[in-house]
Amino acid sequence: MGSSNPEAEKWKKKRVRNFEKLIELFSTDRATGDHAETASEMRQRRAEVTDIHDLTTDTIDDIDLLVSQNHVTLENIVVSEDDAPIEKPDDLRSFSKNKKKKKNDSNEDIKFFKEGLELVANAIKESTNVIVESTNSKRLPITMAEVWTMVVELGLEPHRVANAYVYLTQKPEMLMALLGCPIEVRKDVLLQMMDNGN
Repeated sequence: MGSSNPEAEKWKKKRVRNFEKLIELFSTDRATGDHAETASEMRQRRAEVTDIHDLTTDTIDDIDLLVSQNHVTLENIVVSEDDAPIEKPDDLRSFSKNKKKKKNDSNEDIKFFKEGLELVANAIKESTNVIVESTNSKRLPITMAEVWTMVVELGLEPHRVANAYVYLTQKPEMLMALLGCPIEVRKDVLLQMMDNGN
């Protein structure tokens, strides 16, 4: 199969993604109505107009031409009495009021939603503070292994060692008080704590 241009051969079998969409965008099909024209036709028509006074500002194309040639701006177009603003019908006025009301309702909904979120956030903060405080108050100042070693070193009777260990690990504030005592009186203080605690 011969080709007049060997370099173009590879492009004949090359797959093109979205080919159908490209055809739709760039094909030669176009509008065919009374006022349909391509950009080049529009430029040609505008170039043929020699005197802007020949234009009737009846069509949007004529107005576009005047604007494109800076002969007129949309701000200085004179409105005749025939083109006076039309009164809004009552249903459009009520639509406008409803739209404002919906906007106000929306603002109130947003305000209500924000207040609710703030309440939830404050509740979460408070519960977090309570949890942190309770965790800190239950936290032992020394490890449990150190508590066991201390109880054994105090020289308690063997049947009271386990009770003293459980008592001190369950009551961190008593452990703190015991650790604040001099070592030589800790045994007596611990036995008094346990006797008063039961």
